[in-house]
Amino acid sequence: MPVQPPPFGYNPARPPVARAQGPAKPPVARGQIPDEAPRALKMPSPDELGIKLERNNKPLDWDQLRDQLDRLGATSFRLDKDGDGFRFVCVLPSGSVEATGSTEAAAVSAAMAKVR
Repeated sequence: MPVQPPPFGYNPARPPVARAQGPAKPPVARGQIPDEAPRALKMPSPDELGIKLERNNKPLDWDQLRDQLDRLGATSFRLDKDGDGFRFVCVLPSGSVEATGSTEAAAVSAAMAKVR
């Protein structure tokens, strides 16, 4: 390998001069405010949103309903799906009675309330 010439301005008789540095500065730490703890999300209830739900979730007792219709002298009854809800119609000696509700039980209950 060939010998390289010294870099420009190099003087072997004079050692390189160390640059003067001031006193060492302490490291700067930049803090950050910790994030707030996430708040728990709460789903509002239907009542808080102004939605009224029917609370009667009991299944319809068909045996009890048939007994009641027989006592009233009903000659026929029918339960139909009506859009998102149900329509109950029964024919009594005094005339027909019908009502609608969001569930089968709600429609039957509404119709029977008209009979009483």
